[in-house]
Amino acid sequence: MSKRKVKIISLLMALIMCLGLFAGCGNKDKDEDITSKDPGTEDVTKDDEEKDKDEDEKKDDDEPKSIEDILAGDIIKPTDNIEFPISEKPIKLKFMKPYVMYDSDYGELALLKDYAKKTNIEIEWDTPPSENFKEKFTLAMNTGNLPDAIIAAPSDEIEKYGQQGAFIDLKDLIDEHMPNLKANLEKYPFAQKIVTTDEGKMYSMPYIRQFVPGNNVMMVREDLLEKHGLDMPVTTDDWYNVMKVFKEKEDMTPFSGYGEAGKGMNAAISMVSAWGVYPSGLYIAEKLEPKDNKVHYGPIEPLYKEGIEWLRTLYAEGLIDPEIVTNDPEAFQAKVLQNKVGCWRGYVNGDMAVLNDTAQKEGRSEDEFRIREAPIMQGPNGNQIHVWPDDMAMSNGMVITAKNKYPEETAKWADYWYSEIGQTYVY
Repeated sequence: MSKRKVKIISLLMALIMCLGLFAGCGNKDKDEDITSKDPGTEDVTKDDEEKDKDEDEKKDDDEPKSIEDILAGDIIKPTDNIEFPISEKPIKLKFMKPYVMYDSDYGELALLKDYAKKTNIEIEWDTPPSENFKEKFTLAMNTGNLPDAIIAAPSDEIEKYGQQGAFIDLKDLIDEHMPNLKANLEKYPFAQKIVTTDEGKMYSMPYIRQFVPGNNVMMVREDLLEKHGLDMPVTTDDWYNVMKVFKEKEDMTPFSGYGEAGKGMNAAISMVSAWGVYPSGLYIAEKLEPKDNKVHYGPIEPLYKEGIEWLRTLYAEGLIDPEIVTNDPEAFQAKVLQNKVGCWRGYVNGDMAVLNDTAQKEGRSEDEFRIREAPIMQGPNGNQIHVWPDDMAMSNGMVITAKNKYPEETAKWADYWYSEIGQTYVY
């Protein structure tokens, strides 16, 4: 059974923390006694192992794999600095985080089920809707009925409750048990700055965007790129070539999207930003063309017209879905899962996470279906600027409350997602 990854994120990105940012090592002193071996396997002979292997292979050859078999697979890959299980005995922690649009049921995600099995740490998720999260958060703080950790706590409340003793100072935990996060803080000093108080306390792990910043980014079926020997597209020429191959070899309308929050036709028009202009209205041309620090209106700029001509070519050649405006999210997702669409502009914490997870539940391997966030598109003049940028780091990743009886294990649980391997499941 092939290993698979689910790039979630708002799982932790909204899982935010958990997934969003993490990257480092482990606590050597305590981890030396922790082994991921089943103690009952130490006396198994080589012959027995070979016999079991042969029987397993025969079973795999003779019997089709069910969805249950696939979802029970070995999804989480180990790192060289975190040993599993994290806890020698099974423990259960309660996490609170806001439920945002497109979030999955975290308790049912195959990725997190496998992580729970490997770490010996089960998470009970409390996910009030994002629009009511502040109210639920405030109630928990006022009553003292706190979870063990909170993801995406209100940024302006973290220091206050930290000073009151509701959130613990994470500085020592990061130094001693979170080498991946520690490495990230060294790599991204601005992230350390935003989570460090004037007194030098650190009540929250940061959320760090380590790939492409932006709330709405270009996405592509990476498995199809590999299938046809294509590199990840960067330039407008790259994207044109990828779309042509997808249409000719996969019989699909390569680029699509959906209306309203998916921005409809604006999702396609946004690609004009590769010509160095803001396509949706007024902008100050500091980094954008013509870089004169004056106010410009994108749709009347000559470079905007060049970009629109490029889009006209894509549409005329059948590379843009004519239903991009009328698709609703469900129709769009159905097209993607039915291999009718290969690239689009979408949400890391929504489209990518949901579609990858849905495909996995349908029993499709990562070689058959894998969505990846693409680099910012680069235009013919070298412009490469995201039109909807987000902060590169946010201070409200994850906090650990004073009620938590297992702060070291919680810190190690989070640190995995800051690792290089952990990041592949997020973005």
